[in-house]
Amino acid sequence: MFTQSVGAEQKNRQNPVEIIAVNPGMVDTEMQRLARGKNEQEFEMAKAFAHAFESGQLLSTEEVGMHLLHIIDKDFEPGSIVNYDEI
Repeated sequence: MFTQSVGAEQKNRQNPVEIIAVNPGMVDTEMQRLARGKNEQEFEMAKAFAHAFESGQLLSTEEVGMHLLHIIDKDFEPGSIVNYDEI
């Protein structure tokens, strides 16, 4: 919502701030690893996180970084929410 608000605010400015938000989806990070290691009493979603990892649904941080480099020079409507799988 912050990104959309700034985009709407800047849209008609002479030198607008260019802002987008990127939703990378599920990424295999240290936080993900910690979440998968919890039992369901400690973290209710642990099983879902483990399943996502085991079924290959997580992106690596390298994949996300390369994707960001790929989209950085593209034009988006200010305030856009860019989903990983839409580009």
